[in-house]
Amino acid sequence: METCSKKANKAIFCRSLEESQKHYSEWSSSYDNSYSGINIVSVMKSFETCGKYAKEVSSILDVGAGTGRLGGHLRNHHGYEGTLDILDANMDLLMQAEKKGLNIRNIIRHAVTESGELPVQDESYDMITCVGAFVPNHIPATALPGIIKAVKRGGLIVVGIRKTTIDAYRAIFDANLQMLLDQGELRKIYEEDYTPYKNFDSSPIFTAFVFKRL
Repeated sequence: METCSKKANKAIFCRSLEESQKHYSEWSSSYDNSYSGINIVSVMKSFETCGKYAKEVSSILDVGAGTGRLGGHLRNHHGYEGTLDILDANMDLLMQAEKKGLNIRNIIRHAVTESGELPVQDESYDMITCVGAFVPNHIPATALPGIIKAVKRGGLIVVGIRKTTIDAYRAIFDANLQMLLDQGELRKIYEEDYTPYKNFDSSPIFTAFVFKRL
């Protein structure tokens, strides 16, 4: 667990997008093995939340998909048989996902910018998922308004995000989220905080959200 934690922290607390992507490329071939056997409650609870709501939809885009761990969970543990597209900034991670035989329709290499605009048609998915990728020097904190454009009206957005980050990242994310709620673009239908590991004596550091696009 210590080795995995060091690798994860190296990526999470990097100083630039370029630095994070270099680290992920070096880590890509052993990424899944690093997490094997570790009960990361925050991530698995978020995956379970995605699985619960995936039963209601027929098309999903996973943003910040990495090696496709969430897609694998939906396919293998929740029987999701609908359309699955995955998007990530790192091609080495995406190639690991491609090897898993998850019946992925589109593998999209794209670094999300501050605008959040995605290289897909507006209102083309029933659900967008983004678990653990709203992190400094990964997906910008301002990106949510742009990302949700890819979701159909009445569709769902599932987000898992750390409560504490460097700088003012979480505050900026929350401000953009509140703006969407105030403008009637989104309605929150689920929120829960989690600690990172089972039996870990700490205050919650991860939040899982589910929103409906109005």
